[in-house]
Amino acid sequence: MSSSDPTSSSGSDSDNNDNQVELIVAVVALVISVLAFIIAIFQALQQYYASATGYSSCTPKVMGDWARFTRRRFKWYEFRFEVEFEVPVIFVAPPTNPRGPLGVHDDKEITYMTGTTDSYKKTYTWDQEEYDKHSKTLRAGMTRQAIHTADNELANWTSLLMAIQRMERESRTWQDKEYFGYNPQWEAQTTCHPTQASTTVPYTLTVGMQRKKKSWDSMPDNMKKPYATTTISHLVEMAAMLGVHWKVSIGV
Repeated sequence: MSSSDPTSSSGSDSDNNDNQVELIVAVVALVISVLAFIIAIFQALQQYYASATGYSSCTPKVMGDWARFTRRRFKWYEFRFEVEFEVPVIFVAPPTNPRGPLGVHDDKEITYMTGTTDSYKKTYTWDQEEYDKHSKTLRAGMTRQAIHTADNELANWTSLLMAIQRMERESRTWQDKEYFGYNPQWEAQTTCHPTQASTTVPYTLTVGMQRKKKSWDSMPDNMKKPYATTTISHLVEMAAMLGVHWKVSIGV
């Protein structure tokens, strides 16, 4: 008869227990290492995304629908993100003028503001209903932000585009009713386009725009929002179109 050695059996069980403990410790160490690696990756990505200076100033809260042109572009030679956006170059010209400040219409599309639905879309401008809707959405349940609205204000040029489009829509609707009879299809008669002659309703001047791509790297340090471009003379003409006039007083 043979008998088993109890000492040998207990030693084997002890080795198995030690192996299990080592395996658990190794698994836990591996999990911790993987988590640390993932956290390090996210921290690096956050750091690179944070290098996109100006991106938060090119959102719909600031630029409206123009924010759709905002892009982060990675610059490999500097190992950082550059923010690119587009803004309008605004000018006043005859409605069939084919050349703008950035070139001819075929190279840089010119859009004239006529108050039509198509003109609103091509200038990425909110109408009054859209503006009211976005304004209410912004304020709903956001009392703290509603108190301090400086960070949520639209860029001034977006308000200018809205004012010009609204002025054109209302004035041309009134003009058609008063002088040409009521015509619900007045938009089809608005022939302000750089590639065709104005034959139906002759307009002498209208406000046009061309899109221009810019980089936040070229923004002046004191500018916190993207800016549009125009000239003083065109700005005065647009103000006059909107009903703003100046009176010069000469003191005796």
